[in-house]
Amino acid sequence: MRTILFQVALCAMLAAIIGDPARAGIILDYSPGATGAELLPHLDGQHSWWNESDDQNFAEIVNFATGASITGMDVYTIHSDDSDPAVGGDVVVRLWSDASGQPGVLISETTETIAVIDDEGAGALDGVIRVHVDLAAALSLDAGVSYWIGMSGSDDNIGQFTLDGPNAPGDASSALFVGRELITTAASGDMAFRLEGTPGSAVPEPSSWLMGAAAAGFGLALARRRRAA
Repeated sequence: MRTILFQVALCAMLAAIIGDPARAGIILDYSPGATGAELLPHLDGQHSWWNESDDQNFAEIVNFATGASITGMDVYTIHSDDSDPAVGGDVVVRLWSDASGQPGVLISETTETIAVIDDEGAGALDGVIRVHVDLAAALSLDAGVSYWIGMSGSDDNIGQFTLDGPNAPGDASSALFVGRELITTAASGDMAFRLEGTPGSAVPEPSSWLMGAAAAGFGLALARRRRAA
C-alpha cells in the first residue's frame, strides 16, 4: 500500500513540475475574427501576400511580460491559384531576436508540418483560412524580451494576410524579408496570426525535474523510515 501511495505522490509531483500540455492555449491572437481589423491585400482580388521562406516572407514582433513557451502557430491566408496549402505540407518557422525595434539575430529556424487547415478565427470573412502547425519543439521566450516570429511556405507560397485599419492590434506594420534578408519593418499591416502555448516559465530541462523527482523520492522514503522506527 505504501509503495502505491509513493508512486501516486511521485506521479503527481512530476505532473506539477513538467506541466500539463492540455493547458496550452491561444496566448496571442491577431486573427481576423478576434480583431475585426481590415485585411490586406483586399479580398476583392482573392489573393493574400506572397509568403515563401526563400522569397518574400514576414515576421511580427511579440513580447510576453511573464515569458512563454510557444507550442503552435497559425497564419491566415486564402486558397487561390498561387496559394494552396495542404495538410501534411511543410512550412518554415523562424524566430529572431529584437535589435532596437527590428529583427536582429536568427535564433531558430525549423521546418514544421501543417496539421490543420480550417476557418477558425477567420470571422465572417468568406474564403479566409487558418493554417496551423504544432511545433516539434517548443520555443521558449524570456519574460519581457521582444522577439520576431514568422511562418512561411517551405517550397511553396502559403500566403499571408495582414491587418490594418482602426482595429489593427499592433502598429499596423510588420517586418518584410526576402529569404533571411530584412527589407523593411514598415510592411503594410500587422501579421494575421496566432500563437499557441503556455505563458510564464518554460518547462524545466530534464535534469531539473529528475533532480526534483529524486528529492521527492528521498523525502518520502525518509518519512517511511521514521514511521517504521
